[in-house]
Amino acid sequence: DDLASGRSTFMVEMTEMAFILRQATPRSLILIDEIGRGTSTFDGMSVAHAGLEYLHVRSNARIVFATHYHELTELEARLPGLKNAYMKVLDQGGKLTFLYELALGRSSKSFGIQVAELAGVPKPVIKKAWEILKILESQSLEMGSRSNQLSLFAQPEPEVENIEVEKPTVPGFTTDFEPEFLKRANEFKEELRALDLNSMRPIDALQYISDLKDKLLS
Repeated sequence: DDLASGRSTFMVEMTEMAFILRQATPRSLILIDEIGRGTSTFDGMSVAHAGLEYLHVRSNARIVFATHYHELTELEARLPGLKNAYMKVLDQGGKLTFLYELALGRSSKSFGIQVAELAGVPKPVIKKAWEILKILESQSLEMGSRSNQLSLFAQPEPEVENIEVEKPTVPGFTTDFEPEFLKRANEFKEELRALDLNSMRPIDALQYISDLKDKLLS
């Protein structure tokens, strides 16, 4: 960072990124590591995606672009000349062996918690991290696949302006609840519309959905 000049770590990163984007030529060799990690997930992924695509299309430079945004590996199918690669890791029951071998393709997962353990992070923290990861993965499966949640390439769902409830036809079934139900449904719709997804962390989004589910089922 450069706090003495009023520049955060992310601002320094973006300043360097801006210089690279403006100065790159077909004779450039560009090495970029984990761009976009200093802000929210959606902001950072968007910057990384747009920057990589800009360099690929405009500069025609040789680029090594390291990232943990697995979603960006989908760009291989869209950008000619872009190839995914990863470093091989042997995972034997949670015990990692780094093979220092580059392979074509994309990694199936990250090993953040294992690396934290190798670095000497206390065991209670590692144990808790695994528990939290299992909860997040479970909630992720309930909401849909990971790519549907975070993919930059998914088409947005059409916005629903009005909620209509089909009237029941069962004899003797009362419809007294209908106005209250519609009122609550529209309240939830307005609450969702007001959400600023770009400023939410993934864990905050999961907690919000969990709370919303409790409200709907109460």
